[in-house]
Amino acid sequence: MNLKVLLVVISVVMLAACKKSIGSKQSNLTLTGVSTRSVTVNSTIAFNFEFSHPYSGNITDTLGIKIIYKTCTFKQSDTTFMAVPVFSNTPNQICKMEYDFIFGGNGEFTTGCSNNANIYKSDSCYFQFWLIDRNSNSSDTISSPMVFLNQ
Repeated sequence: MNLKVLLVVISVVMLAACKKSIGSKQSNLTLTGVSTRSVTVNSTIAFNFEFSHPYSGNITDTLGIKIIYKTCTFKQSDTTFMAVPVFSNTPNQICKMEYDFIFGGNGEFTTGCSNNANIYKSDSCYFQFWLIDRNSNSSDTISSPMVFLNQ
């Protein structure tokens, strides 16, 4: 009888441990604006966000950014990460942030549809964004509208 009770307890504990935590502390991220839907080389597109955290204290987030190209044959997507400046937070405080993407700026991430040598093509793409907090919890991933990158 004790063995049956022990097996039931172990099973319940394992099931509880394997479930995704529904009540986990997760950041909320919302895209509130996009400055333009078409950019040329050396132009900037600004993405505006609102976000909040369920906890207080110094917030040290990372913004994940992924570009997904519509037709590019050189690469299907690019991903980069940007540290969000540290700030002091109260629970569920609404914060605002802007991410500026300079098309054709420095680095491989900003070249658009390119083989990173000598071929550049115009293409459409959309951006995906998510926040990763100090505990490695990720917010939901949000997507921008389609943007035209005009070479």
